[in-house]
Amino acid sequence: TKIMTAILALENGDLSQEVKVSQAAVHDIGRGGMNIGIMAGEEGLTLENMLNVLLIKSANEAANIIAENVASSRQEFIDMMNRKAAELGARNTTFVNPSGKDTEKEDADHLTTARDIAIFARYAMSIPKFREIVCKEYYNDMPVTNKHDDWGILRNTNQLLWYDNTYPYKIGDNEYKYTVIGVKTGYTAAAGNNLVSAAVGEDGMELIAVVMHVMQPNKIYGYSKELLKYGFENFTLREIAEEGRHITTVYVENADPHDAVLELALSSGMEAVLPAGADVKDVKSKISINESIKAPVKKGDVLGKAEYVYNDKSLGYVDIIATRDVPVSPSRIASQAG
Repeated sequence: TKIMTAILALENGDLSQEVKVSQAAVHDIGRGGMNIGIMAGEEGLTLENMLNVLLIKSANEAANIIAENVASSRQEFIDMMNRKAAELGARNTTFVNPSGKDTEKEDADHLTTARDIAIFARYAMSIPKFREIVCKEYYNDMPVTNKHDDWGILRNTNQLLWYDNTYPYKIGDNEYKYTVIGVKTGYTAAAGNNLVSAAVGEDGMELIAVVMHVMQPNKIYGYSKELLKYGFENFTLREIAEEGRHITTVYVENADPHDAVLELALSSGMEAVLPAGADVKDVKSKISINESIKAPVKKGDVLGKAEYVYNDKSLGYVDIIATRDVPVSPSRIASQAG
């Protein structure tokens, strides 16, 4: 839940904004809800402060404060959460609060799945500020306020980031380490211990693991490490398309006959995660070119797309572009003028 709350704060809020802290925000944290003791009427706290304690300390009152300051009401913010979830393709998620609490009757419909959480996490990790926050072991930038002279030690609830955040894996006889770079813990009495973890391997491949409903607190970390290790040992990041690679040649209508032959190429390269040992040659490409290409054409114009497929599953698309300008034929211009 707090991953989604953070996404909306980053996309709709001003991180330098000083937030207003209502009594309702600090009170409505659920029975036993995680908090850092922010007080109603506390002054001098910014949205960026709240975002950090939301993600690093999992503070429920921070979630409510964010919701009430980013939107005109908490309910409006919750509506934004559900719209964003639908936009991202999370079909089995319903948010009824911004913090994830599920202790009261009104929270009964607050539900999600491991797959939907992975969708949220992948999207959130594309936002630089989110990545910057969730990899921190400590947050030390809470200001002195009218209610607090000191906030104590604010250490990340994600123990995979404590001390050395690297962990071993092997490919054949070679030993490597992956580095944990986030993301978020979660706990309620009903849901148990939950962890969304993200890590990067030595080849640059990033993986996200989601483990949910673990009733023994410390086992959540062991299960997550096993999942990540499995991913790094059994899958690799491979280049399947090269930027600038020639795709085809087309004839451009309305161009001078001597200038009408145009080469098309890939706009960018593409990497994809494949099973270890997979042959890149088994990745198939499906090329689609616009039916009618007419001058004028500008270098870089998108004139088609290439889809890459492995074992009948789409890996993604790359635009196919014009490699040069093609002007309209002078004779064509003259005939139109006549």
